[in-house]
Amino acid sequence: MINLILLIFENIVFYFVIFVVKYRYYPTIITDYFSNYQILSQISLQNQIIIFSFILGIFHFLINEIVIKKILTKSNQINYMRIFLTPALFYGIKLFNISRILLGLIIIVWIFFEFFLHSKIKIYVPILCIVLLIAILQINIFSQSELNSSPVINEQTTTTLRPPPPDHLTSQYIQNCLNTFSTSDKSSFSTSKLLNNFYIVGHAYGAHNSTNQGLQNSLLEYFENQNLDKASLFLTGDVVKESSFENLNLAKNQIERYFDKYYISIGNHDIGHGTSTDFYKIFKEDLHMINYENLSIVVANFSTYNWQPTLKDKVKINNFIKKTQNKNVIILAHPVFWYNLTLNKPIRNGDDMLKVELGLDTLDWLEQNDKNITIISGDYGSNVPETFCEYDPQKNILYIASGVYDQIEDRLIVITEISDGFYLEEKLLNN
Repeated sequence: MINLILLIFENIVFYFVIFVVKYRYYPTIITDYFSNYQILSQISLQNQIIIFSFILGIFHFLINEIVIKKILTKSNQINYMRIFLTPALFYGIKLFNISRILLGLIIIVWIFFEFFLHSKIKIYVPILCIVLLIAILQINIFSQSELNSSPVINEQTTTTLRPPPPDHLTSQYIQNCLNTFSTSDKSSFSTSKLLNNFYIVGHAYGAHNSTNQGLQNSLLEYFENQNLDKASLFLTGDVVKESSFENLNLAKNQIERYFDKYYISIGNHDIGHGTSTDFYKIFKEDLHMINYENLSIVVANFSTYNWQPTLKDKVKINNFIKKTQNKNVIILAHPVFWYNLTLNKPIRNGDDMLKVELGLDTLDWLEQNDKNITIISGDYGSNVPETFCEYDPQKNILYIASGVYDQIEDRLIVITEISDGFYLEEKLLNN
């Protein structure tokens, strides 16, 4: 009986240690699992990790004792299956971000511990308790350091490598910056075949004090005067001011009046700051990944507690980037989640739905696979109408923020894809 209790305790400690080792990555997983249960979602992250470790530890023990030992009879077969069980469970609960070497070392140490359990219980128990104590202390250090971290540190260390341009809001700088990765230019249009026009609009309902129930009126008037043949619409969040079935349905009808193909990256207003599910009743999906002739586009939901997609979506996005044949990938989001990665800080509209300190590197999960990455966020435009654009040569990532706000100088971004490539333009709504 004592051995069984110790085995359960050992499994719990094992998972707890894993979560602590990968603390900066795994909170997203835990939040995803706990978000469906309102009572559990209110518990602190540290306590969620403890509960999650407890559940996984017992589950692991039950599989091992009830399933494996009942099916297999030979001790070597049992040991092989127990070794296989660990990576299988890791894959099942999506604990991906761990090296094969580390996983192998963990399994070896774990097997040694279990062998030690049967021979030196008196020594084994204190060792296990010490490991647990170290892990608890470590998780407190990690969580405290995150709270105390300041983006200024990142800014200072990067400034020496990438001095900010003084003209980052001038039209010429913006136009050149937007086309950092472009494979063509406007002059090629006359000799090339038009494939697609992509209209990218952020904060489409307009100003916070507006009375718009759906899309901003000047935006609709702009579409009325455009040739929208071969055009698609990409909305980077805040399609409506107030999330309701009626408002979202109105926005849907307004969009479909002009566009057959459209995609939406969820904004905080679209889901009532996390309290409404009406968006999904109308638009169904919140992740879109599309391959075109010369570029690929990812439309994802970043309007979460940490301004990150869910782990499931991160895996899908990375797989998509890895498999696409296109060199250029554009990721569309609502919040300016990459704020700490730029030198010229964009004046974002707000920090809605952000419940934790914004990380210094909010793209540490992204696997670029030697691709040119452009990120366009839409929660922008209330303070500065000019499009924000900045290129980071170290990461090979282009950061863009663009949104409308019921102002005379409202702008959107148009991507023109032609047979020779593609290019970007900043367009005035009221031109």
